[in-house]
Amino acid sequence: MPSLSQHCFEIQGKDSAADKSASLLPNIGVTHTVFPPSRHQALGQVECSVLMGEVESFAAAYQQQRQAFSKRNAGGNGLYHSFGIWVTLRLLKPRVIIESGVLNGQTSWLMRQATKAWQPLLLRFDPGSIKKPPWRDTLSGLTLDFIGPDFVDFNTVPWNCNLTEANIAWRNVSRKLAQRATGLLASAPPISEWLVFFDDHHDHLLRASQARAFGFRHLLYDDNYLPGFGDSFSLKAACNGGNPRRAFANRNRPFRRCVSFHKQCHVMDEDEAARARTEFAELIEAYWEPPPLGPLHVPAAAAATAGWTGQQRAFGQLLRVAKWAEGPRVDAFTEEQKALMLAASRPPLFESYVAAANASGTSLAEVVHEAGNYVNLAYARLRLGPPALERKRIRHRV
Repeated sequence: MPSLSQHCFEIQGKDSAADKSASLLPNIGVTHTVFPPSRHQALGQVECSVLMGEVESFAAAYQQQRQAFSKRNAGGNGLYHSFGIWVTLRLLKPRVIIESGVLNGQTSWLMRQATKAWQPLLLRFDPGSIKKPPWRDTLSGLTLDFIGPDFVDFNTVPWNCNLTEANIAWRNVSRKLAQRATGLLASAPPISEWLVFFDDHHDHLLRASQARAFGFRHLLYDDNYLPGFGDSFSLKAACNGGNPRRAFANRNRPFRRCVSFHKQCHVMDEDEAARARTEFAELIEAYWEPPPLGPLHVPAAAAATAGWTGQQRAFGQLLRVAKWAEGPRVDAFTEEQKALMLAASRPPLFESYVAAANASGTSLAEVVHEAGNYVNLAYARLRLGPPALERKRIRHRV
């Protein structure tokens, strides 16, 4: 199996001396680091104690979320992903958040809980049917919903213009919503301080390019699949030029670069993979993956104690995704493959399932389930944007 030490993956122990140093990616010029202590300081190391300090408040909010939403999205943000979103928001403290991809609104609800102290403006974008609306924020008055009939794609909004009512009247948006958006955005900080959360299954690298063209700097991505996997092209896959992608690609066909829940795909050859990695380095100044709360490997004893069925597997979410999207179509991963996956993931915040369950106020079964359901989350801080003419060209890329 190929070594991952030269690629965009954190493979060091959380307490190692090297973990406190600078970039893990000297050969491509990207600072692979953890999150900034404040939103105006240069990116630097956040000690484990800082993340640990968020666990108690997160756990309380997560339990409330489970009570507020009786139906859980099996493939959506669970315990580990939700913690990653929580700590990212709490550390960055953005005053404006864009959520591209909403579904039933569980993540929106969690973000509102995480940001109570400063009450940011939240702009939500989703093409979903108005007949099954997601959770609505009826209390803060600081949420703008471009959903259903009012949906517009992130890249079609004139973000780097002066957002007056005239140019905020985007396609399909009602006049009432446009007027309300105008008022709320009038006093918004520069978009370089906003946070954009992409959970829309578009090409991650293209979204980064589009965001930088408008002047955004802070991005958070769900579904940051390992190279060789997924229904959309991830930052993790873009960063890696080849070996891990080849290790997990379906042997029956070449790896494909996909978007829109695997609906639009094309074969990605080695030249394109190399170009993607170069573009990653040109776009992204710093990259961080929030750690999972507990271990990702699932020994047989822990699985039995948690009541796992025969349908559950280590890295089971990747097994399920590979059945209909990219990835090897197998019933279980080899030990060698699982070792590679573990090396490509952050070390857990808690070293045992029991400790993670106790700290998060959840059951051992849920923590073990999360180990199988885990797909990386990723924060990226973009380099300064391109000149105006380049922005115009990038905006019109599909």
